[in-house]
This record gives sequence, structure tokens and C-alpha cells, in this order.
Amino acid sequence: MNTRIKNCFIGFLMATVIWFPSLLNGKERPNVYVNLGLRYYELGQYDKAVEKFQKALQLDPEYPQLHSLLGSALLQSGKINRAIEAYERQIVLAPTDAQCHYNLGLAYWRKGLLKEAIGRFERAVELDSQLVPAYRALGSTHMEQGNLPGAISAFRKAIFLDPSSWEDYYNLGLALYRQREFEGAIWSYQRALGLNPEGAEIHVALGNTYFELEKVDLALRRYRNALRMNPRDIQVRFRVAEILASQNRLDESIVEYKAILKRNLKNAKALNNLGVIYFKRKSYEEARRYLLRAVEIAPDVDYIHNNLGVLYAEMGMHEKATAEFEKAIESSKRKPSNS
Repeated sequence: MNTRIKNCFIGFLMATVIWFPSLLNGKERPNVYVNLGLRYYELGQYDKAVEKFQKALQLDPEYPQLHSLLGSALLQSGKINRAIEAYERQIVLAPTDAQCHYNLGLAYWRKGLLKEAIGRFERAVELDSQLVPAYRALGSTHMEQGNLPGAISAFRKAIFLDPSSWEDYYNLGLALYRQREFEGAIWSYQRALGLNPEGAEIHVALGNTYFELEKVDLALRRYRNALRMNPRDIQVRFRVAEILASQNRLDESIVEYKAILKRNLKNAKALNNLGVIYFKRKSYEEARRYLLRAVEIAPDVDYIHNNLGVLYAEMGMHEKATAEFEKAIESSKRKPSNS
């Protein structure tokens, strides 16, 4: 069961801008356009924000922060290449401004240029070792690249500088988990829960870690907590149902699978698993009912045909059993089994 990293680092330096009239020698001031652009940005009207920032740049093209504002609005409106150009112009004007490199890194990240993004985030923290968002971005980008030691180092630095973010502890936990440092992952998730006790994804991640350590009861408790907060999470409900079935708590497992079907009547995996449970209970007609529904929905899934064949064989219906085993073989040749 996958858990996703929390990309909590996307943010730009946006603030109301004031120009001193004495410095503009009576010329038209760009601050009105900038502040209007900021209001449009806050309202989510990014194209209008771009228009106002461009007008401000016509009046003061050498002010670095204007290029940053334009880049941020362009990035939010999906114009990534133009955003990169704006941030690159900003760096030419202010090459030692850490925020400039950070913003350009975000644009590279949005474009999927992870190597280039990492280079900019690293430059940002070289220029400003206290720039927490850059460490967060660096950690998340390293995670996407599969560089777990780099991600762990970056998240730990972010936590050292700002221990108030549950997302940083959560992401550190994910990196440690993927590196199979399970005890460290548990510590990180518990810290995240201390800051955000209602975070369903944290409970899921903690449950996954306990499951890997074969502490199944602790895992089950965390999954149930996650379902209490997010009852629509089908993946977690599947995991709960599977654990209960493995513990021979079949009645409880049936309840969970039926809850899945209540939300999606055509979930072939849930139908198949219910059929298997009823088979174990020797409720063969009930098992057949669910397996037939499963095979109707997913006729090319080999394990459903196999399970139906086993059931027919147990019921003494040997011709039907043979037919289902043949279908299972044909299905397995056409494509891999769904799991």
C-alpha cells in the first residue's frame, strides 16, 4: 500500500510592494500595478496578475522582485517555460538572492527537471542556510529521484530549523521507511502525530511500518484510526479486511469487504475475497454467488476463475471446475494476474 509524500514546500515570496516616490522622479509608479497584481494572485486570477506584473516591469525592468512575482503568477497559471525565463532574469539581477534560486528550483521541479531543481535548491541553502522551504523542497525532490540518504538529510535539516511542521516529520518517516529503517520511521511518524493527531495518512504510514515489523495488532489499530478519519479510503479498508481474514476473524473481515462493496458494487477483488471467505466457512452457495459476480465484472482475471474452479470441484461439479481452470490458464497467458 503506497503512501505519498506531502509536497508542502510550494510557496513564493509574495507581499505588498511600496516604492518611495522620491526615487521615481515623478514617473508613473509601478507599485499600483504590483499591488493590484498581488490581489489578483490572491484571488486565483493568475492571468490578470501576469498582465499587471508585466506592466510594472515595463516601468521598472531592473527590479528583481518583479521578475519573481511574474514568475510565480506564470507558474501558477501553468506557463512553466515562461516562469523559468522570468526567474532566470531575476537571478541575473540578484545572483546572491537565495529566494531567487529557490523559486527557479520550484519551476524546474514543476517541469520534471529534478536534477536542475536540486541544483537550484542546493544553491539556495548555500546562500541562506536558514531557508527552511528550500530544505523541504530538496528533501522532496531527492525522494522523487530515489536518493533516500539525501532526502533524509534534507528533512532532518528542515526539522532542526523548524520543528513545528508535521509534514516534515511525516516525509522523514517515509524516507526512513523506504530505506527500511523502521524504528526511525516510527519515531518520525509519532512526532508527526503529536503535531497532527487527526492526520489519517500518518496513521496509515505508521500502520504500514508496524505491518512490516509483523506487529499486526498495532498495524490494525492504526489502520482503524485512519478509517475513522477517512472512511472512504478503500486501500486501507482492504488491508484491514485482509488482516482480519488472516487472523481467522472471518465475520469481521466480511463486514469490511461489504463496506467496500457498499461504496463500489463492482469491486471484483472484494467480491472474490468474499467468495473465498465463504468458501472457508463452507457456505458454498454464498461463495458461488460472490465469485460469479466477480467473474462477470472481471472475466479476464485468472485467480477468480481458479477460485471458482476450486469451489466447483469441492461441490462435485467437475465439468464446471475443469472449464474454470481452463479459463484461468487462458487468462494468465493473456495478461498478468491482477493483485
